[in-house]
Amino acid sequence: MIKELAYALLRRVTPVGSQRWYLMQSLVAVLPRTRGGPCLQSRFYEATLPACGSGLQLFGSVYLHRPEKIRIGSRVILAQGVHITGHDWVTVGDDVAIGPYTVMNSGDHRHADPRRLIGSQGHVVAPIAIADNVWIAAHCVILRGVRIGSGVVVAAMSVVREDVPDNVVVAGVPAEVKRSRVPAAGSAS
Repeated sequence: MIKELAYALLRRVTPVGSQRWYLMQSLVAVLPRTRGGPCLQSRFYEATLPACGSGLQLFGSVYLHRPEKIRIGSRVILAQGVHITGHDWVTVGDDVAIGPYTVMNSGDHRHADPRRLIGSQGHVVAPIAIADNVWIAAHCVILRGVRIGSGVVVAAMSVVREDVPDNVVVAGVPAEVKRSRVPAAGSAS
């Protein structure tokens, strides 16, 4: 009951996406962390994001931009330097681990008119959906409009720009399916 009241107060004082929210995100990102315990930054996200399951673990500073369109499942691990931008909805399922310095951005700058500044041309946006039980290794980029299926492994330094089916390993720039994670019929597991 106390936790729910504290979360309600935090949501009232720091509405998601407000200037105060970004200030609090920066503050809790640099506070010392306890060994093996939840950090204030994970509690802050659990309290203020539109949807955030329990058991969020952060290993180092994480940055969320446009948090009002970011949903995080339960038992999610976000490593140092993960950066998620929610121009459109970004949904991370349950039991997902996202490695250090991975970037997920659900929008790209428009740039078709060479006579105008790129920054003034707006964005092309599309949602990102990460299903349950996914491991995204270090230094990956997940682009707008992508759905990553359940049980997927995304190898380090991959750029995912197209949907990924369930239970595969993808790697490369751009990421391609390298193998299935499902044993072939008749083979020993």
